[in-house]
Amino acid sequence: MCYVPDETHAWLQAQVISHDPSKKQVQVKVLKDPPHVLAESMRMVDFTDKKTVLLMSGKGQPNASIESLPVQNEATNVDDMITLNYLHEAAILYNIKARFLTQHPYTYTGDICIAVNPYQWLGELYSDEQHLAYQRLGRDELPPHVYATSVAAYRSMLHDHRNQSVLVSGESGAGKTETTKILMNHLASIAGGLRDATIAKIIMVNPLLESFGNAKTLRNDNSSRFGKFTQLQFDAHGTLVGAQCKTYLLEKTRVVTHEPSERNYHIFYQVLAVRSRFPELHLDELATDYNYLGPLHTSAIEGHSDAAHFDKTQAALDRIGMDAATQGALFRVLAGILHLGQIQVEAEQCRDALAKGLYANVFEWLVALVNASLSHASRQKHHIGVLDIFGFEHFEHNSFEQFCINYANEKLQQKFTFDVFKTVQVEYEDEGIQWNHVAYADNADVLQVIESKLGLLSLLDEELVRPKGNEESFVAKAALLMKDDAVIEFPRTSRTQFVLRHYAAPVLYDVTGFLEKHKDAMLPDLATLMRSSSASFVSALFADPVVPSPATSKRRQHSAHNRVQTVGVQFKTNLSELMGTIQATNVQYIRCIKPNAAKSPTSFDHAMVIAQLRCAGVIEAIRIARSAYPVRQTHVDFLGTYGMCFPDILGRTQSSKDLCLQILAQVPSWTAPVHFQVGRSKIYFHARVVEDLEHRKRQYLYAKVVLMQRILRGCTKRRQYRRKLDAIVKIQSVVRCVLAYTRYNTLVRGTVALQSQWRGIKARQLYFVLQRQHKAHLVFAFVLGAHQRRRFLQLKASAVTIQSVVRMRLHRARFVQRMADVKSQQSMHQQLRTLQERLQVEQNKKQHHHRHRRHDPSSADQLDEHDDGQQRRKSSAQLVMADAGGMIDRIEKENVRLRREVEELKAALAMWKDDADKLKQDKEIATAAHHVKLRQAEESARDKDKTIAQLHKELDRVRGHPHGGGTPPSLLQYSSSRSRRTVMGSRRERRGLERSEDSPEEVAAIHNGAVDVAAAVQKAIETNAFLIMSAQQLGASLDVDATATRMALSNGLVTANSLRASPSVSSLKDRVAQMKNKYAQRQSEQVHRASEDSLRQSVSDSLYRGSMAVPPMPPGWEMRMSRSKGRPYFCHEGQRLTLWDPPTDENIEKAIAKRDRYGVHRHPRDSNVCRYSSVRKSVLHTPVSARSSSRGL
Repeated sequence: MCYVPDETHAWLQAQVISHDPSKKQVQVKVLKDPPHVLAESMRMVDFTDKKTVLLMSGKGQPNASIESLPVQNEATNVDDMITLNYLHEAAILYNIKARFLTQHPYTYTGDICIAVNPYQWLGELYSDEQHLAYQRLGRDELPPHVYATSVAAYRSMLHDHRNQSVLVSGESGAGKTETTKILMNHLASIAGGLRDATIAKIIMVNPLLESFGNAKTLRNDNSSRFGKFTQLQFDAHGTLVGAQCKTYLLEKTRVVTHEPSERNYHIFYQVLAVRSRFPELHLDELATDYNYLGPLHTSAIEGHSDAAHFDKTQAALDRIGMDAATQGALFRVLAGILHLGQIQVEAEQCRDALAKGLYANVFEWLVALVNASLSHASRQKHHIGVLDIFGFEHFEHNSFEQFCINYANEKLQQKFTFDVFKTVQVEYEDEGIQWNHVAYADNADVLQVIESKLGLLSLLDEELVRPKGNEESFVAKAALLMKDDAVIEFPRTSRTQFVLRHYAAPVLYDVTGFLEKHKDAMLPDLATLMRSSSASFVSALFADPVVPSPATSKRRQHSAHNRVQTVGVQFKTNLSELMGTIQATNVQYIRCIKPNAAKSPTSFDHAMVIAQLRCAGVIEAIRIARSAYPVRQTHVDFLGTYGMCFPDILGRTQSSKDLCLQILAQVPSWTAPVHFQVGRSKIYFHARVVEDLEHRKRQYLYAKVVLMQRILRGCTKRRQYRRKLDAIVKIQSVVRCVLAYTRYNTLVRGTVALQSQWRGIKARQLYFVLQRQHKAHLVFAFVLGAHQRRRFLQLKASAVTIQSVVRMRLHRARFVQRMADVKSQQSMHQQLRTLQERLQVEQNKKQHHHRHRRHDPSSADQLDEHDDGQQRRKSSAQLVMADAGGMIDRIEKENVRLRREVEELKAALAMWKDDADKLKQDKEIATAAHHVKLRQAEESARDKDKTIAQLHKELDRVRGHPHGGGTPPSLLQYSSSRSRRTVMGSRRERRGLERSEDSPEEVAAIHNGAVDVAAAVQKAIETNAFLIMSAQQLGASLDVDATATRMALSNGLVTANSLRASPSVSSLKDRVAQMKNKYAQRQSEQVHRASEDSLRQSVSDSLYRGSMAVPPMPPGWEMRMSRSKGRPYFCHEGQRLTLWDPPTDENIEKAIAKRDRYGVHRHPRDSNVCRYSSVRKSVLHTPVSARSSSRGL
């Protein structure tokens, strides 16, 4: 496998088919390689052909000896091309191509970093993680990156205490500006962190200078039209403290003219894009063409928003401290330049010179403002300079700008040549080692033609001084003086052109306009006019320059023509200062390569890339690195690095050079000068020798590390064994516990499951019985509900009828009285209207009489008689009216009196209501006091009962006849609903107790207990009497029956609070009267009841009111409180029985009979039908005799 030369694609991959050494011909098959080669083909390579020799010789030397084709490497896409086995131009080309197509834009060639423009943003290469990785790890441990170059420069600055420079070179469009920004961003992040304010300000300055100094060209949409050398300032600790920027050779002619397919500087288009925001600039919204800009619709950049970039520019201006007023003045100057280009005058050269000078001064002022904002020279200890300067340019028409740009690139190429070639050669010779000289292209002759005393720049200055100097005479003088120089040619067909053979390629220059651009000076009148401007911003731009120092003046007085600072001389001076600064630093190189002219991320132009590699001197640098010794170390460094592998030699007391020779002699396969050479202060190695040394070092360290690891691993394994043994024992105990616990849980779950199955069977059987009962209960409930609803509707209709009749009778008398009053009022009104009508008739008659007398005097007598009659009738009418007036007065007075009586009655009624409420409150307070006293008596009675019970126990113990039932019950014995204790004995036990003989002490104790019981009963009777008396008084005050009131209060149907909350006394009387009728029958039954029933009723009432303790109950019975009725009831859960009255034999038998009759019972707390319960034959746990004896006591 090999490479064959090609006139279009430089080199193509091929396979050797046959070889004829006699004819020096090789037959090859060119392999398919889209898009360069679409199909395989056969080709004959003739080494005697001059065209083939020119293609393969690299620089095209005619005496080059070519006898073989370059061989392909097995390894492709390597990080450092020095490691390639076969190193030549074609191998370099295809290695860079392979990395470009796999989105690896960076490749190393020794210390040089080659950056191929990917024409796309690869975000993963510039993440924060990548920033940190290249700071922590070494260069060889990570893929090639421009970050490695910045880290190397920063570390060299800190360790060697020497300033650094990074030269970024390449032709226009190769990505120098973007590479410079990436490099500066990484340097700033290393020195100050990713979020430092100084770093952010430095990074934001780049877009600002790009807006004012970059433009679209044929090769690049964002081409730098000025040179920029940015110095990042660091303090003694390596912290970034500031930055300073120096600019070189701004292309001022672009302000007034440029190629049709190119653009002016970006800032003009940015201002036009947002002209609606600044009406004071007077930029026409509808204008589509400006003389200095050309058609706006054809100059747009694809994917580029001028308005968005203007916002970034304005943000950068704010960041460097420019206020809004200054920004407005700056934008007005830019708009003024555009307006100046629209002026049509005969002196267009003066107009254009003013526009160029104005923009150049604005740019210089902006750079000075940026430096003032960023620079911090007082804290600067070292600096790292980053040079971003215009690349080599070669167009169809090359003028003075291209001449200066290529001159600067020649100076940089000379520095690169010196560093890569001459420095290596001089170092080898100084060390006294053998050196195989490698020929290289030196551009000193080109620089001699440009900058010597009789060079092109000096000839231009002379033509400016001559009164009638012109470009043709300039070319004629140059041709006369340089006719023997091989680097410059003068075509015979033109008197204004010459060809200069630059290091990259020959360039044809047209000198038309050279003198004007070289001079580039405005008329003094225009400068004076600008200084006298009323705008302070404009006048400051053209202020007089600072007077130079005496030393500077002396240096400039030795040459008369230096009094006029031409553009070429200024650029030469600035370039010399720049090169002096770079010479004093340690330089790192980054070569930018443009892969294609279409700006495509997938296209790779072989011929274009090869031309750039040849111009950049990359191939020569790789060749010299491989042909000589790429690795060098001092004697001390060598012993410190590899001496550990030979401890016996390192311990000897000899010079470092002798020790190094003894170490190298340990390997017989290493011979000098093939593999290494030992110089005076350094040792130079071949790459393979270093690899062998590193291998031996790794083996030695590996043996030592293995020994240490063996010891450490033994300790670790023993410790792990002990821990595992303890863990195994622990795990075994836990597992056994878990197994035992699992077996136990299994047995428990099985037992529970068996029990649940059995209980489920019993529950399902019971559920079946209950389900049948429930269904029967539902049927009964529906039937009973229908019956009760029908009865309720009948009662409701009857009640409504009775209410209507009663209300009619109550309101009839009142209605009749009201009707009589209304008729009386209507009669009086009728009389009043009759009197008024009569009075009106009399008045009408009188008026008629007077009118008749005036018209007929003869009838005066008759009228007099008539007047007498009228007078009499008038007196009678007046009497009637007087009587009516008196009647009205009496009616009104009567009305007033009646109203006053109504008000008094209302006030009396309110007073009576208040008195009744107060009386009620007093009664309730008294009742509460009685209740408290009664509860205290109950507590005392319970204590006595306990004492009696204890005495009975002591008595049984003394007599030796223990009783199983307990003490005889007391009337006031307390029974709790939760404990459900019973203290009732059987009749047989009490009879045995009565037959026994009691001691005097026991008889006295029993007597005292009976006295206490009698006192408690007396208290209950008194309380009942008090309630009766209170009910009588309340009934008397409300005119209702006292017995009904007491029953309502005692049964909880009406409470004092409900009476107090009644709206009026009359409604309260009605409610009490209804209660009287409702409970009249119950009162009559209570009157005829026996004395024991009255006592029981009083006890039940007391229980209902909560003022007395619960009477003794048979076993299984307990008292509860109904939530819906608000009164207590008695229930037996086992028998499913409930009673409102205490559970006596009579009540229990009635409840059982009712349950047997209906088969259901209702719960006293609500009206819902309860669940069916099976009827049990036994009602009480104790015999009826015991219950009857308890009732008799």
